Amino acid sequence: MKVIKKLLKNKSIKTVIVILIIILIIGLIILSVNNDSSYIKLKYESIYLEYGNTISLNALDYVDDTTKKFVIDEILLTTNASNETVISISEDGNEILEEHDYPAVGEYTVTLTYKNEKATVSVNVIDTTAPKFEDIAESYETTSENKLKSTDFTVYDLSGAEITIDDSDVDYDVAGTYKANIKATDPYNNTNEIQITVINEVETIADDETSISNDSSNETVADSSSTANSQSSSSTITSSTTSSKSTATNSSTSSSTSNSESTKSNNTSNEASSTTSGSTTSSSSSKNTSSSSSSNSTSSSTTNSSANSSTSSTESWAMSESEMMAYAKSYIQSIGFSWEDSFTKSNSGWNAPFYLKISMSETQIKSEIKECIDITARDCDASQGGLKFYIEKESEKLYDIYVFY
Repeated sequence: MKVIKKLLKNKSIKTVIVILIIILIIGLIILSVNNDSSYIKLKYESIYLEYGNTISLNALDYVDDTTKKFVIDEILLTTNASNETVISISEDGNEILEEHDYPAVGEYTVTLTYKNEKATVSVNVIDTTAPKFEDIAESYETTSENKLKSTDFTVYDLSGAEITIDDSDVDYDVAGTYKANIKATDPYNNTNEIQITVINEVETIADDETSISNDSSNETVADSSSTANSQSSSSTITSSTTSSKSTATNSSTSSSTSNSESTKSNNTSNEASSTTSGSTTSSSSSKNTSSSSSSNSTSSSTTNSSANSSTSSTESWAMSESEMMAYAKSYIQSIGFSWEDSFTKSNSGWNAPFYLKISMSETQIKSEIKECIDITARDCDASQGGLKFYIEKESEKLYDIYVFY
């Protein structure tokens, strides 16, 4: 203590001590400033955002859990992104400027500012969502004059989509049930393909001509039979008249009168016979016409029954829901992620859904499930958490599928 007191009495030493204290204070201030500059701690330096979603300006979406709450409350967020505007053409040919509430596909930045500290996150807006078919019918009826065309189908896609038809297996000249493939592709090469049932009908011109020919033939037979009966009747009358004249030559007047009456009786009988024969012929013609009509009716009924039977045939899924879930779980684990059974829509993140159609084959279903998982997995870190596959049934023939992260 005595030594310290002696040192303090020395003015030079006092000066040195004061200088050291000042340097220490300055160092503490600099250290404090440096600590402030690292308060913003980002989760990621860049993120991917599906087209159609808005860019968040919430600090919690960008900073990690170690960032202090008072820092988060004071962070200011700005972005260079703006809402997309598109020009469409109205029915009367006028241009319409439409503004969306989300940015166009492209690369943007979000800047986080806290006091003098700034941090930047790159936001990549991408379109990976496949076009979605809407209001698909169980079957489509066609003819050689009314073939499948793109306007028969409705597709939903934010970027728009082009429809192509593969109807190479459909023979429009032959009636029957066929399959055709319909494919929708958007500008970013996202595709969706479905298979539909086509019921092709052929106009029955040949049947109509056959019916007309049968009717004409029946009428000819009837006319021919009637003519033959008429000629037979005439012959009978002539023969009777000759007999009457012969009797008049060889017999008396009374005998001639008797024969004349007999001739009249025979004439009456022949006329009745001719009438009866004509009636029989007419009846025969009626039966033939009825038979032809009945045959055509039966053929038509059989064709309609076959078409209805084909249309009403039921479809079934190539994979059950449990098989889809098992395949998804196996694939998620094969790419290094754990299966998080506790994930739901309300407590986890998820991208826009993919969808499955009942008309898809097992290979197509597995391909859609795999692509849905891959798109989500590429934005996630397996060491930070797992994934979960989820099926949401819209109808018996349409499922929406998600991957929670």
